[in-house]
Amino acid sequence: MIASIGADHRLKHFITRNLELNNATFQVYDLGHLNLGTPLTLKKDDLVWQNGKFAPCLYRFDMIRDTLKTHDFAVILDGDTIVRKPIPLTPDFDLAVTVRKKEEWRPKRPEGKINLGVCFITKTILPFLDHWEELAQDLGDQHALNTLIEDKIDKREGIIKTQGITIRLLKTEEYNDYYLTGNSYIEHYKAHLKKKFK
Repeated sequence: MIASIGADHRLKHFITRNLELNNATFQVYDLGHLNLGTPLTLKKDDLVWQNGKFAPCLYRFDMIRDTLKTHDFAVILDGDTIVRKPIPLTPDFDLAVTVRKKEEWRPKRPEGKINLGVCFITKTILPFLDHWEELAQDLGDQHALNTLIEDKIDKREGIIKTQGITIRLLKTEEYNDYYLTGNSYIEHYKAHLKKKFK
């Protein structure tokens, strides 16, 4: 497994140790003051929520392109995720995303059907990446991807083909677990959980 992570200074030691325990090679991208890994220059206001919209997070595209220069397959993780066990995923796709529980689906909204804190990519994603990034300039990375693919998502697992790419759908509670079920490959301590564990 190859993991590419955007992270802040509070997580640097935990991230590297966690991935070493799971036999992953990894690249940490420093979004500021991390002093570990590859410094990543952020575009203006890239991490700032504006007018009730999610932050654009355009740095994700720089991470993906940089990682795929040297690897054919990668897992892109937010810095607030924990890999709990080796991930048994064969890269038979261009992109794999985690799909929320149906009661959480917010079509046509920034939250959408997928959460982008964890995604799996192969080098074949590169032609699609330009289109996704272009839309993300206005919508942000997660909302843009949801806009491009969510109309094709009517299930939570399996394969769909859209926009010229093959996408594997994975359940959030298994691969991007912000419910903390205790039996997932990756846990995600996103905003609502950070307050709980302070």
